[in-house]
Amino acid sequence: EPMLAVLTFVLAPCAILLSHFLGQKFKDYHIKIQESEGRYRTFIQEQIQNILVVKAFCREKESVCESEKLQNQRLRWVTSRSKINTAGSAILSMGYWLGYLTAFIWGAFRLSEGAATFGTLAAFIQLVEQVQEPFICLAYDLPQLFTSQASAGRLMELDQLQGEKNLENMKKWKSTGICLENVSFSYDPAKEVLVNVNIRIQPGEIVALAGMSGEGKTTLIRLLLSLVSPKSGKVCFFNSAGHKTESSAAFRHFISYVPQGNTLFSGTIEENLRIGRPDATEKDIEQALQAANALDFIKKLPGGIHTKIGENGYGLSEGQAQRLSIARALIKKAPVLILDEATSALDIHTEKGILQSVKKLGASRTCIIITHRPTAYEVCDRVLKIQNGQLMEFCNPNRLSRGTEAV
Repeated sequence: EPMLAVLTFVLAPCAILLSHFLGQKFKDYHIKIQESEGRYRTFIQEQIQNILVVKAFCREKESVCESEKLQNQRLRWVTSRSKINTAGSAILSMGYWLGYLTAFIWGAFRLSEGAATFGTLAAFIQLVEQVQEPFICLAYDLPQLFTSQASAGRLMELDQLQGEKNLENMKKWKSTGICLENVSFSYDPAKEVLVNVNIRIQPGEIVALAGMSGEGKTTLIRLLLSLVSPKSGKVCFFNSAGHKTESSAAFRHFISYVPQGNTLFSGTIEENLRIGRPDATEKDIEQALQAANALDFIKKLPGGIHTKIGENGYGLSEGQAQRLSIARALIKKAPVLILDEATSALDIHTEKGILQSVKKLGASRTCIIITHRPTAYEVCDRVLKIQNGQLMEFCNPNRLSRGTEAV
């Protein structure tokens, strides 16, 4: 029957188009749900990690309210997606049964005219099922297809991130110098963090890096670690023989880094120290702890270096955690040591002892110390200050506290 064929092949594509429209809406809602869930999980994680700050500032009620707000936001998106899914399923089911009804009415009409038989009517209904069912199944699968597409799109964004430059088969240098040539960098195109920075740090030199918060000290360290790439210019390393190589992720093997804050992992103290060098001997561990002025308090612990600590060094004071972070860096014995506010939680006497230990590491160890304390400058060969994206050098470190700058 030509008319049934026309109706079938008109209604079925309409169902597919409707499913496509609903699927697009379904995809948009699915992305919104994933984004809201990410914000909610991030918020909960931050609140738990900073529970001390939340309680100290009596922010419990505000924290709960914000949590409920994020939950309700996610609930709205989930509800909207469910409504779209339910509406789409209902419309498609209605269209499916409408096809059966149309075939039945048309067959009954033709039967009443004597132009068809009961066998023909049964054949009509079976034909509708055989033609409609593949289209309906495809229409039901489209929302899932759009959901998968939305999830895959988020993963593809990660896959499209630029990979790190990593030079393989590099020979380890015993001493390493640092050279920045006309380096500029910015997170925001409208505001430069570093502008045409030029610096040369000789192998074995101890340099202090000073400057106000937000001036770019940590950014400079990220450039040395190849965590970010300069907008222009080059970051290079060179050895005592004069061989120079542009920085890459591979050069992190040449750098021991002590970042700001508490960066210890859950586990034993020994496991945290061996992150610096897994094959370190007991003597190496003891020497590193001695240099970091941490051996005495570790001996007083019930388990010594086998004492278990919680996440972020739970169970230790800030000063103890900092000293362990310094020991972890020293045990690596890399030719470049970077201390980023690594002694901020220590008293002046302990800080001086650690810095003197750093100075005794030998002429082959290049060291960059980021600090605001003038007492740390006493062990440094030079003091550099970042201001307005530029590097300024002081001829006498001891004059920095009085604000006298070198020309």
